[in-house]
Amino acid sequence: AYLRDHIVISQVVASTGAADKHEYVELYNPTTWAWTISDALFDLRYVNQNNVEVTDIALTFNQTSITANGGYYLIANTGTVTAMGFSVVPDAVYSTLEQDVILKNKGGGLMITDNAGSTVYDKLAWTKNSAPAENAPAQATEGTAIQLNGGLNVGEQLVRSSAAFASINPAGGQNAWDSNANATDFNVGASPQDQNLAYSPK
Repeated sequence: AYLRDHIVISQVVASTGAADKHEYVELYNPTTWAWTISDALFDLRYVNQNNVEVTDIALTFNQTSITANGGYYLIANTGTVTAMGFSVVPDAVYSTLEQDVILKNKGGGLMITDNAGSTVYDKLAWTKNSAPAENAPAQATEGTAIQLNGGLNVGEQLVRSSAAFASINPAGGQNAWDSNANATDFNVGASPQDQNLAYSPK
């Protein structure tokens, strides 16, 4: 049996492809209650590779809750996300559409917090191991950061595993595994962990 008492970041894409600037963050609710999502209660924050600059991403909310027991919540910088042959209308969008917040080919990290930033519900961070190498931001890292050769590149994704770290997203699986170690929980715990975009947003 596993206990998970908070929402988690289940997928991150910095750019769906060279022809567009679509970036998105997908959340997952493994808890038995719905979560209210509003400007007064929720922040999505991006931390740059130097661990100094934190961007509180201003959002416009189309949906104000995440369904209990397996609900997904999609945040994007566009009114419609197109990836892997699917077009999905996000639950929340960046207030400045097409804004490029999650920097490509860089180390970086994301946090979901309360409005004050005093409570961090979940966080993840990734490195850029190729020269010039960049460390993951410490304040956005759980355990060990995700190891990426070139940072989070165009057409790549970070996907939370669905059970332990044996698989990413089997049929009927949910992206909910959370051991509080980013390198273990994402992209099957492989090393390096670069993963081409293969799973559509939910």
